[in-house]
Amino acid sequence: MRRVPMSAALLVALVLVGCTSRDDSKRRAEAARGVVTEFVEAGLAGDEARQIELLASVDRVKARGEDWSPMVMPSESLEYVVGAASVEGDRASVLLSLLEGGVTESFDVLLVEEDSGWRILEGETIDRLADRIAGELSRQFEGLLEDLPEEPGAGDESANDESAGDSSEDAPGAQGADTGR
Repeated sequence: MRRVPMSAALLVALVLVGCTSRDDSKRRAEAARGVVTEFVEAGLAGDEARQIELLASVDRVKARGEDWSPMVMPSESLEYVVGAASVEGDRASVLLSLLEGGVTESFDVLLVEEDSGWRILEGETIDRLADRIAGELSRQFEGLLEDLPEEPGAGDESANDESAGDSSEDAPGAQGADTGR
């Protein structure tokens, strides 16, 4: 029997672990993409019960409340594309593009691994999307303000000074007189 040097055996083991790890990472990313696809399909079909099942436990409680409105709702014209997924530990992010009426909105859907499967963090996803939209609106508003023309005389300080050319000492009745006003 031929003995394999320890370093060669270790190298083979590391390669196998690396391949297994990459395969596992790909499998987990595809599973996350699958959950997002299933969530969107359930939303388009109006199956709120299935959508709730796909939510993370923190969001499932809120979703069972009276005022819950899912991220994806029934629509005849909504199209979607589930994009790339990235996985880090027990969290994943999947790019989702929703297309309706000529408008496309793309955002990351955040997921967490619970009960041996991926679950959607709907509240965190919506909060992140709202922050992004608020930031975009703020930048657009700032851009609009920068494009506004300056008010006439805004740069001319003398136009805003009511006593231009007159000092208070030169004004009639200003020297020690109390006018009683």
